[in-house]
Amino acid sequence: MDRRATPRLSRLLRIVLATVSAGGAFAVCECDARVATAFDLRSVPTDALIARLRDVTSPGIGTHPTARASGFLATDDEPRFDGGILGSAKPEASSVMRELVRRGCAALPELIGHLEDSRPTRMIVGRGLMGKWFGAEYDPRNRKSGKPPPGVQPLYDPAIGGRRFETYAVKVGDLCFVAIGQIVNRNLSAVRYQPSLCLVVNSPIESPALAAAVKADWAWLGAADHERSLENDALSPVNPPAEQCAVERLAFYYPDAGIPLAIRLLNREFYDPALAYRFFTKKLARSGSEAESDRLLREFREKHGDANFAGLLQVLRDASNFPESQMTPDRRREKECADRLLGRCPRGGDGNSAKLPDVVDWSSQKRLVEGLSGIRSKPVDAAILDVIRRLTRMPADEANSVFAQYDLAEACVKRLSGPATSDAALHASLAPALAAFRTSRPVGKLERGVAAIDGRLRKIQSGLES
Repeated sequence: MDRRATPRLSRLLRIVLATVSAGGAFAVCECDARVATAFDLRSVPTDALIARLRDVTSPGIGTHPTARASGFLATDDEPRFDGGILGSAKPEASSVMRELVRRGCAALPELIGHLEDSRPTRMIVGRGLMGKWFGAEYDPRNRKSGKPPPGVQPLYDPAIGGRRFETYAVKVGDLCFVAIGQIVNRNLSAVRYQPSLCLVVNSPIESPALAAAVKADWAWLGAADHERSLENDALSPVNPPAEQCAVERLAFYYPDAGIPLAIRLLNREFYDPALAYRFFTKKLARSGSEAESDRLLREFREKHGDANFAGLLQVLRDASNFPESQMTPDRRREKECADRLLGRCPRGGDGNSAKLPDVVDWSSQKRLVEGLSGIRSKPVDAAILDVIRRLTRMPADEANSVFAQYDLAEACVKRLSGPATSDAALHASLAPALAAFRTSRPVGKLERGVAAIDGRLRKIQSGLES
């Protein structure tokens, strides 16, 4: 026997003997599995860890057949349930997948090398659903090109195509596909629910073009390139909803860069998206001349301030990047107007510049706060507390604006009263900040809806004070 293995075997023997005395053979197996999960995975080589994917049984992020699940597997947060069929199984995070994602770009070569690994896992999908087909949906590294790599489809392609199947055993290569997407901040879903009662399987084994696209995009990615890619994602205005995913990954893998960037983004000024959008669609996009556009822009900035003017540039960018497949005559006119105005804006460029002014709407800031829920950092906590204080000074007259502000405040309070934050001094500052926010909001016709959200905030506050 190899003498180097003796200490490990001795530890396992002590665990087995202790467990037998506590409750029998079944408990021994359960304890051994728990110990392997809790303590041993960090020392397991990546290739051996990938082999353990065969034991995955439960659906989770990127593999749920009847629901949408989201989150970052590297943190201790549970996957979020984002909707789906009523009664769907709760999405779970496999401990093996979690450890693979935690290894970051160091694990990418072996994950990419196993994309064609056809060993089946213990997860079977497709039972009871109506439509089931193989797709080739892919989220590319270069999201700005607008053209998917050869042989693959855009995400959530509405076309129903591909070979049909009755049931499908998820393969090891499929889980590697998901893990790669988690590490590089791309939506690579091997299994996804398609309303209503349909299922799409994007398998690099069944659709080899997916494996080829991943290899072309991410093979030989080093730590410096990985960090730069996440920074570009965090600052890119092309896909704002993915911003919090990039910042969370950057703060986890590269905290020296990620934490300061998270604080910078949390400190952005707010703008009213409804105000900016209404002005653009009702006035600016219908202006008859360049001189009239200039006059309207000048009046808007004088009346509503620099932050809302910068938010208007965000609205122009969104109109400029509107998907061609969903274009209507009105949207075409708005896109042409946005392209023309952004071309004249010295900092707007083509609408894709990361140097657009640092402003944010309430819903986007809420997603960022939620994305940082698993990052432990006192400076981040202080910046989130300041978000509530700044909300108190921000006017909101429309229903959507009031509710969006309440949702942001609730996300902040949940973070600051959750397990990632245990600073007593910060909790002492949170209660008065929350009270000031609640008393500053208008009610009027919104009384019933505001009262419902206000009740949630009161409940959280009472927990802080008890």
